[in-house]
Amino acid sequence: MDIPDESGAPQSEAGVRITKHCINCGAEIDINAAMCPKCGVMQNKKPIGKSKIFCYNCGAEIDINAVICPSCGVTQKTGGGFVQRISGSTTEELRSEPIDKDPKLAAILGLLGGLIIGYWYIGLLKRGIVVTLLMLLSWFTVIGGVIVYAVGVYDIYKLSKNEPAPFDILNKWNLG
Repeated sequence: MDIPDESGAPQSEAGVRITKHCINCGAEIDINAAMCPKCGVMQNKKPIGKSKIFCYNCGAEIDINAVICPSCGVTQKTGGGFVQRISGSTTEELRSEPIDKDPKLAAILGLLGGLIIGYWYIGLLKRGIVVTLLMLLSWFTVIGGVIVYAVGVYDIYKLSKNEPAPFDILNKWNLG
């Protein structure tokens, strides 16, 4: 049975809050949802091209750069920069500027011009050099090189869309 707290949000019988608000559309969603089932926006980073988001706690519309909600006083999980969760890690890397490049062109450049050209186009040359070296080392087993090349192109595409990408583990060593 759901019992509302003082803000009206449903809680479990143990008194633990079980919902939050989507930062993009304000819909009430499961507290553990990584993506809003209504609008499809990932909850761990700000929507691109918007100046307002919704507080995940109370649902009030707030400035996209707000660190604390002025309505309820709760610290926002996306405040201050683009939040990108690194797969396999509990650390969060803050990206101050989104990548503003065409994802299809970036992928085509990575595919036809080589990985370094694709990464250079999106402004991540250092990451491109590391992925290219990894690809070259993988050519000892031809299939390994082909796989790294294909994943590299996909990595470029996902990065240019400002979404989590396969080689985000490189962010741990400041190579992303």
